Amino acid sequence: AVGIGGAGANDAGSRGTSLFSWSGGLTLDQVAGSMGMRDSVRLIHRPTQTSAGAAGVTPAGSTNMTLGSIVTLDCDTLSAMVRTQPADTGAAGATTAGTLSAQLLSVTAEGTVRAASGSQELSADTARFDAVARRLTAAALADRWVTFLDSSRPTPVQARSLTWDIDAGRYEATDLRPVTLPR
Repeated sequence: AVGIGGAGANDAGSRGTSLFSWSGGLTLDQVAGSMGMRDSVRLIHRPTQTSAGAAGVTPAGSTNMTLGSIVTLDCDTLSAMVRTQPADTGAAGATTAGTLSAQLLSVTAEGTVRAASGSQELSADTARFDAVARRLTAAALADRWVTFLDSSRPTPVQARSLTWDIDAGRYEATDLRPVTLPR
């Protein structure tokens, strides 16, 4: 597993905001700020104050549990973009040579994608997670559907594509699948 984020990577109490795990291969290009993982990939992303505002505040009309809920994303393959900068590891602001801090910017997930946050989750064939805006855009292959579940609603939503604003607990779907109910 690899952790991304947090200040002072060498601090004993330092924690990142993103945790990746996988069972296959890992590629990393530090200069480009990109990495790729394959086979049973999982991302657990905890928002920062700058990406989510004050944690624990629920916007009016939101069905999500709390603003700043943890996002869990599982998929077959994942590529991520990160921004790296020297980590501030000293009390006086000095940095240790070679020590970097990284901020997760975005993730592209493919193959049996499942994402969850609070009381909501979705499944899709592909998804792009903007970790800064905390929006996830998911799509289905030609004859399949993105499925969005919200435990506070009685039926799932199915669509060809869906954009989920995670902190607001809202989504926009295109090409909705008709729902048939028994009489």
